[in-house]
Amino acid sequence: RVHGGTFLQSIAIDQQIYWQACAAWKGPNSLMSARPLDPIEFFLLCGKVKRVQRTGWVRNGVPRPESVADHMYRMAMICLSVDAASAPELDIGHCVSMCLVHDLGEGIVGDFTPHDPVTREEKYALESSAINTIAAAAGGAAEANIRELWLEYEAGASENARFVKDVDKFEMLVQAFEYEDAHGFDLEEFFSSTVDRIRTTRVRAWLAALLERRAARRATTTTTPTTT
Repeated sequence: RVHGGTFLQSIAIDQQIYWQACAAWKGPNSLMSARPLDPIEFFLLCGKVKRVQRTGWVRNGVPRPESVADHMYRMAMICLSVDAASAPELDIGHCVSMCLVHDLGEGIVGDFTPHDPVTREEKYALESSAINTIAAAAGGAAEANIRELWLEYEAGASENARFVKDVDKFEMLVQAFEYEDAHGFDLEEFFSSTVDRIRTTRVRAWLAALLERRAARRATTTTTPTTT
């Protein structure tokens, strides 16, 4: 188990999250127990993220905002679009799995944003507990795999995790672009707070293409037509 006060005190240093978890890790056999597995309970717990709306869009009054599951789905498809031969530093299948796990705990605890009165340590503790619950329902090797994927993402120390973290941010901007287009909103706050935090070369190239398209759309919609 990797929760507890001592562990949470190290969360301010991202890489320590992963390595301290590894130190506590006793291997997949340590997660096995005699309890009967309940796959239906696991499937139901996974389904909860389909009903949790993304808080940032709710706060901005977006009608029928996407769910957490919607967000994770497109993240996974973004990763799947990468030609593995052109990205030898990445394990694409591993990245897809990480996308599908990284926000899974939000089905139980909800989607926190920086505007919520929850500290980083509290958020981590809540989501860690939720992941433990969901992973335990899966049981067996899946239990260990889900925990490890979540811990790796949270640590952000591996190439795969850094890439998926950037995909997480980028997908949010793609969604913001769509909502601006569909509803005429100005969601600049999402762009201005996120653009400089995307670091990986591949995702920055996608970001440049998205920003170019957004600028072109803005130029078109703000140009006053001339009359003859």
